Amino acid sequence: MKRAWISSIIAGTLLLQGFLVLPTPIRRSILTPVVGYERAGYLNPPLTFPFLDYPLYTNTHETGEPIPQLRLIGIRADGFEEQLSAEGLGMTPWHFNFLIRAAVRSDVTEVRDCLDAIDSPSADALVGLRVEDEPVLWGDGPVRRGPVVTVETLSLREP
Repeated sequence: MKRAWISSIIAGTLLLQGFLVLPTPIRRSILTPVVGYERAGYLNPPLTFPFLDYPLYTNTHETGEPIPQLRLIGIRADGFEEQLSAEGLGMTPWHFNFLIRAAVRSDVTEVRDCLDAIDSPSADALVGLRVEDEPVLWGDGPVRRGPVVTVETLSLREP
């Protein structure tokens, strides 16, 4: 009995999934007699609900299209520049990516908050950051590196 009940829930969910992938006009024409025209417009969940209701891949790249590879360069007061890493700053990769995204957005407040949250002498000595992109070129031949482009330069000095 329990298996039949679970199987019916799975079958119902799959039927709902099949119904939801129908084009909106067809789905609305089926729902309108049941719930009314106004409510039928609101019953428009993501097409993949309840399965795969998230982006599995954020974006795809065509052959030959550059794939961004961002790196963070720290600038000290004496002009010395070094490539920063999550391990070198004592951060998790997730927090390091958050720091890079904040630097790309030129959000000095978030960058300072990220750097203040860690106990690293190398982070305390920074007066600026530069985000560079050295894209990977994926094509028919071997993988190549593209030219290095400066995405953003950010001063961390107090105004």
